[in-house]
Amino acid sequence: MLSGKALGVKTTRAAIVVNGQPPSDYALLEYDQGALYAQLSEVFRALGGNTVWAGNDSPAVVTWRNNLFVVPVNEKGAALNGEKVILARETLVYEGKLYVCLESLAEAFLGSVRFVDGTLHLNLSLGRLLGLQFAHNSLVFSWSGNQRTTALPSAQGLCLEGTGWPAALRAVTMERTPEGHVAVKVDVRGGHVASKRGEQGVKFEWEASPHRLRGRRIALDAGHGGQQPGAIGPAGYLEKDLARQVVDRLAAELRELQVEVLDIRPNDQSLSLAERVNRARQGGAEAFLSVHFNAHERSEVCGTETYHSAENTQGRDLARLVHNELIAALKLRDRGVKQAAFYVLRTQPEVPAVVVEIGFLTHPAEELFLAKEATQQKAAQALCRALARYFEA
Repeated sequence: MLSGKALGVKTTRAAIVVNGQPPSDYALLEYDQGALYAQLSEVFRALGGNTVWAGNDSPAVVTWRNNLFVVPVNEKGAALNGEKVILARETLVYEGKLYVCLESLAEAFLGSVRFVDGTLHLNLSLGRLLGLQFAHNSLVFSWSGNQRTTALPSAQGLCLEGTGWPAALRAVTMERTPEGHVAVKVDVRGGHVASKRGEQGVKFEWEASPHRLRGRRIALDAGHGGQQPGAIGPAGYLEKDLARQVVDRLAAELRELQVEVLDIRPNDQSLSLAERVNRARQGGAEAFLSVHFNAHERSEVCGTETYHSAENTQGRDLARLVHNELIAALKLRDRGVKQAAFYVLRTQPEVPAVVVEIGFLTHPAEELFLAKEATQQKAAQALCRALARYFEA
């Protein structure tokens, strides 16, 4: 058994909320580029499960509700209900106890791990959605392992609590077209979907792009702030506020993909351009994205434009992806990808650095469109896809 010194492990304690239960204090290990590990037995004890481990190199066996989870020691190949599961990080034996990476555990159970107001939340699904079947006047869903179903407050539907599906899959929408056909839309977080058609079926596949982004450090810079409002639209919307809102949404998207977000302007403060660059550099940013909204003395000018430094080929590649995704998502006028000697671009030749002007606040109709929450969410998702595509290349 390796010692903590040999492993380079840092020990800490933190409160964790597991599947919505009251927070409990856990012994955690920080290892392998800051990944958090918890004792396997402690996590499942909190859920009412049971863990059997004989020590040494023998695998641990976890029983929880209708799940059987077999976890190896110092390996990635686990098994959940007889199906092979590849853990992103190996398990770890420390001081005679078996620890598992919380991110890997969440992925294995189609769950999630995230910080909410400074508290770590770990959610593990009891089962998964298995399928659906149509009849003349009914729709049947089948699933495994849910705890209960609850009615949604503002829709005709149910929440299948404890039932999960792959983390990359955001939504599946099915609707009947006016011609009587069935239209299926598959929305994948940070990736692209391909379909394979058979005689009586279609298989949708997507790349596991979250794995390419996991652990990346990306600097998000909400333009202006504090005493610098930036562009002001005729309806009174401020550039600094809209930029902040888009960055907040983008940060949430990226954190769900286990990206380390460096929020350059975390609140409404005035920052010099040099301070913005220094914060990104000191944080070890692997990419820099500055979000802005445009202005022009002529109110009819509108559209999206994206900037990079002429000498930065990485920035050029990212700028093209950012621009193309935004144009496809928002469908504003395409003003092109351009070169500029902006301070935040020319002083960061070591990383892909991009400034995006999403739209013009001085265009009355475009201002109102950009102020909508739905528009901001589409913009954030487009920027997330662009970053995912960049790091996939």
